Amino acid sequence: MSPRRYRMAGRSQGVDATRRRIVDAAMRLHVRQGAIATSWDDIAAESGVSRATVYHHFNSLETLVPACAQVAFDLIEVPTPEQAREAFAALPSAEARLHHFIVETCRCYAAGADWLGAAWRERDLVLTMGEAVSRLQRSLHVMLGAVVHGEQLSTDERRSLTALLDFPFWEALDHAGVPRRRIPARIEQLARAIVPFGAHQPEEVH
Repeated sequence: MSPRRYRMAGRSQGVDATRRRIVDAAMRLHVRQGAIATSWDDIAAESGVSRATVYHHFNSLETLVPACAQVAFDLIEVPTPEQAREAFAALPSAEARLHHFIVETCRCYAAGADWLGAAWRERDLVLTMGEAVSRLQRSLHVMLGAVVHGEQLSTDERRSLTALLDFPFWEALDHAGVPRRRIPARIEQLARAIVPFGAHQPEEVH
């Protein structure tokens, strides 16, 4: 869940371009008709390459869906707690970490909204979609742990905060007509009502 720019390395530019065309085509089809109804022939026609080329790059949904998830949210693997804390090391406070994380997470949701919505809709029908959603949610849990590190939160408070930052809540606000540019501020307002910043810190003795 640490937003990064999508990059592909270690292959020629031509191969990268073809692979990305296939992924983009698959994502469009997943949005329009769902992963279950999307065949390799559909992806080949949509991307303008042969079926053999599609299969050369992605021989199953187990390899294709993670590539789509990487584009949609720029996530390769779930970070460790140490990696998550390191990602926020330059930010001086939990308030600053929360603001930064909400803004960046919402930016990623907006960029990948269509495919992420398709993934959530089919998460219980397509194993790989379910795994992609689970990976995003595990990453959210780990990153939020780093965001509120040092704050004393109850289990219910942590669960509520996680729900606020999960994609379905962002999508609900979007579908309700809240302008996307205002969603981060709305989520942060609600999150600050949950996180009692500094409330449990001992008072300074003079």
